[in-house]
Amino acid sequence: MLSWLEHHDPNAYQRILDADRKSAATRNGHGNAIAQAYNHTILPLATPRDRVTQIKWGLADFRRRFGREPESLWLPETACNDATLGALTDECVKFVILAPYQAERCARSSSGVDQRVRRRGR
Repeated sequence: MLSWLEHHDPNAYQRILDADRKSAATRNGHGNAIAQAYNHTILPLATPRDRVTQIKWGLADFRRRFGREPESLWLPETACNDATLGALTDECVKFVILAPYQAERCARSSSGVDQRVRRRGR
């Protein structure tokens, strides 16, 4: 979407970048924009190599466009599995947005940094 906007509606594209920059300035560097898998691939259905590529390319595209490190990656259709969460952890993604039925609860670690998510049915 952003690549299309960049060429077909540069004013809207620039407003998105400006809004993220403004939100980051007022929230101690935490902007409103979130990275996404590069081609909106359903990551649990991808091969391990394709899953990692989609994540790496999505994060790289975010860095290029927004000029900062992404804190999160939007999971297409909020689809996730342990392999996807592991690949995101390997890339230092700090959090993901899940549907309410995907996690039973979260508990902050004693360091206050890491979070463990216990999936339903486990």
